[in-house]
Amino acid sequence: MNIYTKKGDSGFTVLAGGQKVAKNSCLVVAYGALDEVSAHLAKCRYLAKEDKLRELLTYLLHKLANCAALAAGYQDEQKCPLNEADVTYLEKAIDSYSAKTPPINHILVPGGSELAIELNLARAVVRRSELLLWQAQNTEAKIPHFLLCYINRLSDLLFILMNYVNNEDGVLAETWAPSLAAPML
Repeated sequence: MNIYTKKGDSGFTVLAGGQKVAKNSCLVVAYGALDEVSAHLAKCRYLAKEDKLRELLTYLLHKLANCAALAAGYQDEQKCPLNEADVTYLEKAIDSYSAKTPPINHILVPGGSELAIELNLARAVVRRSELLLWQAQNTEAKIPHFLLCYINRLSDLLFILMNYVNNEDGVLAETWAPSLAAPML
């Protein structure tokens, strides 16, 4: 089987359910953004020093593939499991990693270690994919509610992981300074 089919050369693609849609539809752009998140998380896994964190990132990579498949209309829950229990798992992971860092009382400015920066990039793309999924939900497709919740929690988890990684690396979180003076030139 060839990787190329030439079927998409006219600007359309076929979703898992057989529906033909434009390649720039919200749904296609949303699962493309999820693919982009996967690329960032793969780099995060490569950069992670801690075995437990690498295991979590591996798990998230596989669940992201399920998310993208569901967004594309794939409906076989046996081969592509994702449900409310997965949302609960993310909430438990958020609570677990939050407990390992000082409380966040201010808006944090992204930065720190390379891994923390990459986690924040992944978080930003997750947020974009969430907005696109909601737009698709409102205009062109029925998105499972638990998928929307999962993506929302994933963004939160990646933020907490960014803070956790910086804390573990001894990098102080930089807080937003709304009145920061411009540097001298």
